Amino acid sequence: MKIYFHGATGDVTGSAYHMKTKHASVLVDCGLFQGGKEERAKNRQRAKLESGRLDAVVLTHAHLDHIGRLPLLTRKEYHGPIYATQPTFDVARLILRDSFFLQKADLDRENRKRARSGQTPLEPLYEEEDVLRLKPLISPVAYNQPVQVAPGVQARLVDAGHVIGSASVELTVEEGGKKRLWSSPATWGRAGRRC
Repeated sequence: MKIYFHGATGDVTGSAYHMKTKHASVLVDCGLFQGGKEERAKNRQRAKLESGRLDAVVLTHAHLDHIGRLPLLTRKEYHGPIYATQPTFDVARLILRDSFFLQKADLDRENRKRARSGQTPLEPLYEEEDVLRLKPLISPVAYNQPVQVAPGVQARLVDAGHVIGSASVELTVEEGGKKRLWSSPATWGRAGRRC
């Protein structure tokens, strides 16, 4: 088992942890880098998530720094399941559409500046259709209910007490006759109570 960090290292945004085995590839979170211009530029530089090779995506919660790059996956032809609690999906649907419209307004403004200085316009990170393509991929999971997300990989979502629907993700990986456990941050608040 190998784990690759595609964000939230050295800063707190852009959470994306990629767990790979010989037979499975699972992404935990797919967050947007947020902050100043340099931080936002990372969304374009680090958009190299291997969407075609992913078996599944598992989400911890619906904050933009944990879900904001999901539409990039569907833009890159990801068609696999996305696992999270139902409340996470309910909130994510609203946040991702809103984020698209805000990013579009920012991009339009930036491209007007670029046009005045003779620069090539930037393309959007994703389109509204990419957000809408997420809907059929949604696979709601109840807390504490293990679910097979990839060959030899089970996920269990544990109430994290951060926001409604938030979960710590426990991945149990069976490989080479051994069982290994990987967990996202344990809790951000008190389970059963919202911060």
